[in-house]
Amino acid sequence: MNNYYKTFQGVIESADQIMLDEGSSEELKQSATQLNKSVKPCITELKQSATKLKGLVKNCFNDLYHAEDVWHSKQRVIEVPTSQIWEQIGDWSGLSVKARNLYNQSKSETLKTVKKSWTARIERLKRQYFEDDKNKTKNSLNLFEKDKFIKDFDREIQLQINGMKTNLSETILLIIQGFQPQKPFIEICSSQLNAGKKSEVTNKFNSITESLATLLERSFGNGLYVYSVNNLIDSVSNTAKGLAKEGTLGISRDQFTKTYEEVAKKLEKIVVSIFDELSKLVTKAIEQAIAFYNDFLELQKRYQQETPEQRQAENAWIEQQRQELMEVENGIEIIIN
Repeated sequence: MNNYYKTFQGVIESADQIMLDEGSSEELKQSATQLNKSVKPCITELKQSATKLKGLVKNCFNDLYHAEDVWHSKQRVIEVPTSQIWEQIGDWSGLSVKARNLYNQSKSETLKTVKKSWTARIERLKRQYFEDDKNKTKNSLNLFEKDKFIKDFDREIQLQINGMKTNLSETILLIIQGFQPQKPFIEICSSQLNAGKKSEVTNKFNSITESLATLLERSFGNGLYVYSVNNLIDSVSNTAKGLAKEGTLGISRDQFTKTYEEVAKKLEKIVVSIFDELSKLVTKAIEQAIAFYNDFLELQKRYQQETPEQRQAENAWIEQQRQELMEVENGIEIIIN
């Protein structure tokens, strides 16, 4: 391309000389003028092509920088102590057992706590609204009693949801804290990789950590989560309003019993669903950590088998390509400027 540019420039300079030469005939000067006009669009097209080519060459340099980054990362990967990697694999495997035990224990305890607290709230409402002064059972509430009962019932439901959220939050926090001691060494290993692999590893673990941290927000809020959980929470939250509409002339004890039993089932489903999601995220994190270390070990083994001559030849090839691309880039800059 640069040779073409020099050729076109030479044609223009020659034509300019003809037009300035008093000894040239009028016919030749006209031909030189016309040729000058024809060549200038060629140079314009050549500059536009050079500008486009400059962007494409930049991509070539980026690929070359990546190749160089990979080459440098090989020695860094080799220098990570293999024994420490195996220790980390053992730690993550042990963490899997601990997390599973904590999960099972916490799930069982949370279900018991939720059931106990909900039962206590219902018993209070029964005593307050469905028993008279002589502790005799009342079968229904009239219209005058209904409004206050609905307000108290709704308050108990919201307190129940908030208490359940707090309980689940503490469990999730314990799980996340269990990962913290293992994270620094993963960061050390990933920092030895080339930029592309490091970014890939970091994004994967950040995604899982964020999913764990926002699990409750996605469950109890409007975030993306299993729609059935969001629907269950909304349904429980609106239970009192629904009962108020159902009991237009008053609320019977049977209506109340049916309602709070349905809520109890929904609360259990919410807890189970969230713990199931928690289990999936924890399992995924542990599997990815162990897979990362296994891949790192394979990479380390392959790099260790490379000879110094291979490493030197790779570096020489990269440097040669750089020199060639720099020559192309310099030629493009001449045309553009």
